[in-house]
Amino acid sequence: MGRNRPLGALLVLLTLISRFSKCDRLQDNQQLVARYKGFSLLRLLKLSGMTQIESILSLREKHEDNDDDNERKLIIFNDIILSRRLSVRLLTSPDLRPLVERHLTNDGIEYEVVVEDISLTLRSDLELNSLQHSKFYWNLENNEPTPPPPPPPHHYMRYDEIVALLTNWTKTGDSRDLVSLFSLGETFEGRDTKGITINGNRTDLPGIWIDSGIDPSNWLSPATALYVAHKIINFDDESSKKLRSRFRWFIVPVVNPDGYEHSFVADRFWRKTRRSFTEGNRTCFGADLNKNFDVHWAGAGTTDDPCSSRFRGPEPFSEMEAVNLRKGLEEKRIAGNGESLFAYLSIQSHGQFIFCPFAGKDMIKPKDYDYLFSAGKAALEASKTVEEIKEEFRFGTPPDLRYPIRGSVLDWVKETLKVNWTYAIDVFPTSDSVQFPLGHMISPAMIHPSGEQTYRIVETLIENMRSDFEIDLLFLYHGIRGNETKADAVREEL
Repeated sequence: MGRNRPLGALLVLLTLISRFSKCDRLQDNQQLVARYKGFSLLRLLKLSGMTQIESILSLREKHEDNDDDNERKLIIFNDIILSRRLSVRLLTSPDLRPLVERHLTNDGIEYEVVVEDISLTLRSDLELNSLQHSKFYWNLENNEPTPPPPPPPHHYMRYDEIVALLTNWTKTGDSRDLVSLFSLGETFEGRDTKGITINGNRTDLPGIWIDSGIDPSNWLSPATALYVAHKIINFDDESSKKLRSRFRWFIVPVVNPDGYEHSFVADRFWRKTRRSFTEGNRTCFGADLNKNFDVHWAGAGTTDDPCSSRFRGPEPFSEMEAVNLRKGLEEKRIAGNGESLFAYLSIQSHGQFIFCPFAGKDMIKPKDYDYLFSAGKAALEASKTVEEIKEEFRFGTPPDLRYPIRGSVLDWVKETLKVNWTYAIDVFPTSDSVQFPLGHMISPAMIHPSGEQTYRIVETLIENMRSDFEIDLLFLYHGIRGNETKADAVREEL
């Protein structure tokens, strides 16, 4: 159920962007497919003991940690040492595959070939995305002059399309007085990182921040964030009206625009920023943005090698995109009357997890974990109501469910900004999905189911959040502020 409004001049701009860039984007698709032609996806069935783990680490050291766009021949998904519960997958080039298979066989590591040629799957997904792209803009052009609001996009949008769509929401019909545009700042390559506010002038309302795209290879995350934003702005069901009227929203669909665009034009599995680093005779690019915040920085799961996909950067906040996100969050945290940022939600990668802090502290929970867990548990139930998605979400901290993440934005918001309600949502599919064995590559047909599932998670989390004031009273009542030992004891009573 949507609210009627005219398309407006900026949706015409959207169609012009689409029309004039169609040939360029077709060429980009062809480059992405050619880049991974003949690459095979292998799944390791079991790693037994440190000898086999060291065997895989030696493969990674020799071949995976060269992320030059023309030379990378091996990608290892999931951390070998730290991922205790997830299968490890290898994407290997055709010329390297015989060596990899001999290496695995000689060291007694069982594996299966999941996809013989990943480029065929990639081509199919890109062709469907192009079809959905064309249908979306055809509908915009042919529904004038007074259509209902267009549905959320069914395709993965390029960054310029996303900015045009955000801008349109600030200029068109009923949303003109509701939505405004803001900038986090420029990226290394000069792109303006855009976001929107909903009820931006209502400083009396609690603020909720949503961002996505910190892992640029996961296109489903920004598409999901756009779906959530679209529904809050445009729909007139009771849920959307409640979220629209009771909260002040800050939504940034792509916090790493350079990496996001690079994943469209050069390397489908690009996970970092695009700043260049020179070490000796090597020049490599980018750092993992979710390892670049100054909390629990460095350590296991990260590296100081700039040619690795796990590169944390030379120092915390070395990346302009991390600085931009920090400044934006700091500004909104103290905007208006007092501390206005009530909750932080980051839509990140895939795996179907709802994470709460701490990401970088193994086996340590925040003192308000019970409240985070209570809301998270309700959100798990809400996630099961989307029929198209059969796999279930799980709730916990990254070390509990996956592996520690040092230098994460999740922990930084929790520990530095002191935002109580802090979550990261890893969207569809699960890390061990049979239907989509390479979770970064999801058919655009899943955008709406994933978007609706995430919307219900967000809605339910918010419904179950206590106010900061209520939590303060509870902690003061039990006399446990700043006393972790007492906090643990009180959890047992609660």
